[in-house]
Amino acid sequence: MDNETERKERREDAIRSFEHWSAMGGLHFTTVIAAGSGALKLIVTVNAGALVALLGFTAGLAGKERPALTSADLVIAPMSCFALGIVLAVAAVASLYFTQNFYAGGHYKQEHFWESPYIRDSNKTKFWDRLANIGNGITIALGILSYLLFMIGIWRCFDLIRAVKF
Repeated sequence: MDNETERKERREDAIRSFEHWSAMGGLHFTTVIAAGSGALKLIVTVNAGALVALLGFTAGLAGKERPALTSADLVIAPMSCFALGIVLAVAAVASLYFTQNFYAGGHYKQEHFWESPYIRDSNKTKFWDRLANIGNGITIALGILSYLLFMIGIWRCFDLIRAVKF
């Protein structure tokens, strides 16, 4: 009788562990994607807003009777920074998506057992986790580069404003 009770308790523990594992995995992925997606959307919006503002400023200068700029390079440099910042931010969004799929791949490749520990990493889990960690680094690097390009673009806008002949 004790063996049967003990076996039943272990089974219930394993089922609780599996349910917890499943719930936590879904919660983790949802939270991380929402936070990362929000941050990356902000980067896209900031760079796109700066690009649109710069285009409006340039259109205003072009409407003047006398040329206000000595070189188009003064406009092209910040525009290029903002445009490239948008491209890198979109690449970071794609990288975030793939990274989360890699984490999910590792999560769902774990092995389940009726004896403790109930959930164990497999070789496939380690492979997916390594890939996810690399993807995470790439996503962060792309986001940081996008912000840096925004700051460089703003700096180049200062050069543009100083060069305008009012």
